[in-house]
Amino acid sequence: MDQLRSRHDFRAYRQLIHLLIEQGMNARSEYIPDIRQLDQLEQSGEVLPRLVLAVLQAYVKMYLYDELLVSSLIPEFTGDETSAL
Repeated sequence: MDQLRSRHDFRAYRQLIHLLIEQGMNARSEYIPDIRQLDQLEQSGEVLPRLVLAVLQAYVKMYLYDELLVSSLIPEFTGDETSAL
């Protein structure tokens, strides 16, 4: 499904890659395409490879996990006010 989305909304995936790099992801060690390769994929109408999508998904999950840990949503969701301590 994300492969199809990457064809129709390539810009969103490109922005996500840039955001994750700014947050500390090492694009080279994660085999994320560089700008030139992303341009080629986009211009040819190709989709992002599944490996790239899997890496992006993993980083987004880690980011969301970290954000949830510091938010007030966890105690609110579980009903346990002490779990935030």
